[in-house]
Amino acid sequence: MDEIRQVTILPLALRGEGTPNPLATNHSTVPRRFSILRIIASIFACGLIITGAWFFYAGQQIAWGFDHQRAHPLAILDCDLSKPSEFTIPLRVDYPYGHGFILSVDGPPRTSERGTPEPWLAGLRGIAVTESARYGSGNPEQLNDGHSAWIDSNSIVKLGGSPKGDYIIRVVVTDGAPQLASIPHRIVVMNSVCGCELISAHVLRIIGGAVAILGLIIACFALFKPRTAPAHPLTPSSTPSPTPAP
Repeated sequence: MDEIRQVTILPLALRGEGTPNPLATNHSTVPRRFSILRIIASIFACGLIITGAWFFYAGQQIAWGFDHQRAHPLAILDCDLSKPSEFTIPLRVDYPYGHGFILSVDGPPRTSERGTPEPWLAGLRGIAVTESARYGSGNPEQLNDGHSAWIDSNSIVKLGGSPKGDYIIRVVVTDGAPQLASIPHRIVVMNSVCGCELISAHVLRIIGGAVAILGLIIACFALFKPRTAPAHPLTPSSTPSPTPAP
């Protein structure tokens, strides 16, 4: 019986079936740790992508608002600037990046270039001022003082301000423009934008794009599963054969 017991136990011990294999334990824990790191990296990458998209969208909103302000007036008022009068123009500002309000006269044909007032504005005198319940009253500005023509030939005044909020522009005409008596016309109020507002839009879009790309790169590394060699149990190169007892 002792001889048979030696014969049967010896191959099992050589094959390692009766004892734990430390290499097999290491192979089982490494993928688990790697999976946890992949999950953390994936969450971080998603956060970067969302943050980058938010920055890009914020910059795009500024650019969209700029294009809208250049194309659409804040207010339009039919009036008569050929004689002394007083009127108010209510308006609301939703785009906070402007540099004030530009009042221009629309209707008569334009014949002058920028820097020279239109001839039908000759004689127009008065003041304009902005009023706001939130920001108070601005500084009164003179109508048709010659400086406004550098904005455009039909501009009559530029007023400061234009943060978000509700405003009233009060216009007081002390001397009218006689040539406008027989010509239908109106006052158009525009938000003053020059293009420097797009600097912040470009910066936000660049930051957003860079952050989103970084997130995508991290996500690719996190989701990529490297190939690992399969673990093989250790097998002896040769198994000694049992030697029968003499």
